[in-house]
Amino acid sequence: MFMEYIEKLTNMEILNYSVLENRVLDYLIFLAIFAFLFLIIKIIKGVLIRRLKEARPEKDSFIGVLIDFILSIRSSFYLYLAFYISINYLTLPLSLINFFSGVLLVWVVFRLMAGVQMFIDFTLNKKILKDTDPGTEVAAKNIGLIFKGILWVFAVLLILSNLGIEITSLMAGLGIGGIAVAFAFQKILEDLFSSFAIYFDKPFTVGDFIIVGNEVGTVERIGIKTTRIRALQGEEIVMSNRELTNERIHNFKKLQRRRATFNFGVIYGTSDEKMRMIPDIVKKIVDSKNLAEFDRTHFTEFGDSSLNFEVVYYVSSADFADFRNTHQEILFDIKSEFTKKDIEMAFPTRTVHLFKG
Repeated sequence: MFMEYIEKLTNMEILNYSVLENRVLDYLIFLAIFAFLFLIIKIIKGVLIRRLKEARPEKDSFIGVLIDFILSIRSSFYLYLAFYISINYLTLPLSLINFFSGVLLVWVVFRLMAGVQMFIDFTLNKKILKDTDPGTEVAAKNIGLIFKGILWVFAVLLILSNLGIEITSLMAGLGIGGIAVAFAFQKILEDLFSSFAIYFDKPFTVGDFIIVGNEVGTVERIGIKTTRIRALQGEEIVMSNRELTNERIHNFKKLQRRRATFNFGVIYGTSDEKMRMIPDIVKKIVDSKNLAEFDRTHFTEFGDSSLNFEVVYYVSSADFADFRNTHQEILFDIKSEFTKKDIEMAFPTRTVHLFKG
């Protein structure tokens, strides 16, 4: 019965009327295929999103970004995709088919680039959230811009190549132009890549106290080309990133504890009993300080005008002020304790013996 109905339908004169080399019936079939494909695509999209959401992804997860990407694709894209697939049923001029193919190619490439950019931003933002360094956000944005720029260049070349445009000369021109630009901006590019080296390797971060060559100060900002350091005297030192990566850097922020060594001497008239008391006296003084950790005290040598001792201890703090304050208190207490014990500190003296001739 159904087949008979279809046969009668196909034999209707109006449906066999030809318009632009296609029957009216062909256009009706095209519309039916188009509607069916659009419906199927929408159903697939809905099922896919529902399945992804059932995984209960966090907003900052990979699946969450994938859901955002799918939702960002508008219905107009699905309409055109269904239209492009169903249009193949009709007989169309080759130029028109190429036009529709070109539009689809450009649209697909742009949608894919939008998705890639979303995943690049997701990856970099995840890195920023894990890093407390204030300079990380700037460096991550710069890296993202460079990656996106390179991807867009390749995307445009891909589109031009598939549209039948000869890109060999264009690529050669870009290569020569790139070399010329690289030579012209050699120093800037070196600073740029040095900033990436600082970002990834992290020899220092914002807030670190560093020594670079003859410069001493606290890092205030890490930029694309330069790094700003606040010197102890208060002025701002601007150094190129290239110079920083080529120099030896002393980073005191990484210091967990400081080693302190100092020497003192007592006079030659000090008794053996008091000499043997000195290491214990120094040890008790150092141990009495909260941040200090005693290592050793030794009688080291017979000096020109003193009996010399060496003291070594550690201060469990990266703060230079804590180190200096602890060292000062230890020296005060040693002098005070030696005064109580009647142990006399030595100072440079010279004894002159005169003989009568």
